[in-house]
Amino acid sequence: MRAAPVRPSAAVCRAIEIIEAESAYSQHVCAPAHEAARLGLAAERMGSAAVILTRNSKNTMYNKLAALGQASPGTWKSESVRVRRPKTAVRSPPG
Repeated sequence: MRAAPVRPSAAVCRAIEIIEAESAYSQHVCAPAHEAARLGLAAERMGSAAVILTRNSKNTMYNKLAALGQASPGTWKSESVRVRRPKTAVRSPPG
């Protein structure tokens, strides 16, 4: 017996992508300061996207860009999507 393939709507796919971006961002901004410094960890928001960088790791598998263009425009000309180096290793979550 085969299960029917799952075909979520575009709206559901966008929602999942945004949830994944929020999850990745919140996990990385909570990293202990000594680990963030050791890994060169940076977590940035770029519009609706979350950017996760591990600058001091040879394993680039953990670098991530999630939800670019999902809730806000994803053009490189947009002010919200300009790549910039953070002033601190990890930014605190807003609030």
